[in-house]
Amino acid sequence: MSAGRPTATGWLRRTASVAVREFVQTVFTKAFLLSVVALPILGVVGFTLIPLLLPEGAPTLRGEIVVLDPGAGMAAPYERRLEELLGDEEPGAGDPGDGMPTPDAIGRLIESTERAALAGSEVSVRLETDAATLEDAKALVRDGGAVAVLDVRRGDAADGGATPPIESWVMNIRSDLPARQVMLLERLAESAAVEVQVERAGEDLARLRSLMKPPPGRTMRLSEGGGEAPEQVEAKMLVPMGFMMLLWVSVVTSANYL
Repeated sequence: MSAGRPTATGWLRRTASVAVREFVQTVFTKAFLLSVVALPILGVVGFTLIPLLLPEGAPTLRGEIVVLDPGAGMAAPYERRLEELLGDEEPGAGDPGDGMPTPDAIGRLIESTERAALAGSEVSVRLETDAATLEDAKALVRDGGAVAVLDVRRGDAADGGATPPIESWVMNIRSDLPARQVMLLERLAESAAVEVQVERAGEDLARLRSLMKPPPGRTMRLSEGGGEAPEQVEAKMLVPMGFMMLLWVSVVTSANYL
C-alpha cells in the first residue's frame, strides 16, 4: 500500500470528524435551537401562564331569562335544568374502570364545567306567551334588567298535536355576556326543546336516553401464542406524531441552509 493512501482507520477518523462537525454546525444553528428548544419552552410557559392570566371564574349572572313561547312548553324544562346547575348537589364520581373515560364520566365533567360557569349566579325564568312582548323583553335585556330572551318559534299543528311543534328558537343575549355562559344557555335551550318535542310525541325521554346509552365495551388484541391484551389505539397514535415532529424539525433545520 502506498504511503499517500489513507488506511481504513484513517477513513473512519475522517468520516467521524466530518460527522461531528456537521452535527455541531446543525445543532447550534438558530433554526434548530428555535424549533427544538425555544418553541417547546414557549409552549410550556404559555400553557402555564394562560390559566393565571384568565379570571378565576366567569362573572356571576343576575337577573331573569324571559322565555317567549306561545306554546308555553319551553319554560318549565329550561327552568328545571337551570335550577339543577344552580343547586349545591355535585355530580357523583363514576367508576374509572380500566382508565378510559366513559360517556357518564364525560357527562359529569361537562356538568361540573357548567356549574362552574354559573357559580354564584342568581337567575330566574319568566314565561311569556304573547309574541307582542318580544320587543319589550329585548329592551329589558339591553338595559341590563334581564340576562336573555329566548324567543321560541312554533309552526302549525298540522299533525293534530295539542300544541304546534317547535321550528326554531332565537336567543337574544346581553352584550357583556361571556361566550362560556352563552354556550351554556344555548345548550339549555337545545335540551329543553328536545324534551318538549319528545313529550309532544308521547315518548318517555328517560327511557329513550337509557336505550341510546351505549353499553361498556373494549377491544382485545389476540396474539398467536394465545395471549390477550387490551388495544390502546391512543398510545399507538403517539408514534406517528413523534415522526411528524422529527420531520418538522428536519424541515425547519434544512430551511436554514436555503
